[in-house]
Amino acid sequence: TAYEIASCLVGSEMCIRDRNNFQKNDGKTLAFEACFEGARDGSVTPPNDERRFAVTFHVVDNTVSVYEPPVRNSGVLGGKFLERTLEAVKKPGSNVPYLARDFHVGATIVLNAHRFELIATDERTKATLAEATR
Repeated sequence: TAYEIASCLVGSEMCIRDRNNFQKNDGKTLAFEACFEGARDGSVTPPNDERRFAVTFHVVDNTVSVYEPPVRNSGVLGGKFLERTLEAVKKPGSNVPYLARDFHVGATIVLNAHRFELIATDERTKATLAEATR
């Protein structure tokens, strides 16, 4: 994060790597449309089978946010589903954080015990993802 970069020791190898990462990836995000895992094959019951989410992965610090667009007369309020995390989100059952390469159409991401299937993305995200995974 910016605070870690500002507070690190000058000349430290870790500081230089973080600063380079920050300069290279600040503002870059990966945006996906997602649904609950199983919603498309019928294993999720209504109204959850029709719920859609905007999942955003922030490349600079490996944090994630999830927004649910409001849908009229759905019975579900839209809005923030998961606010941007304060630290990198870890994969379930491990201490390893999600990385940009873990996010692609068809992937399943587990956040706060909710399993999201990434179902679509845009061209900007495809380009950012190709650059980030090199």
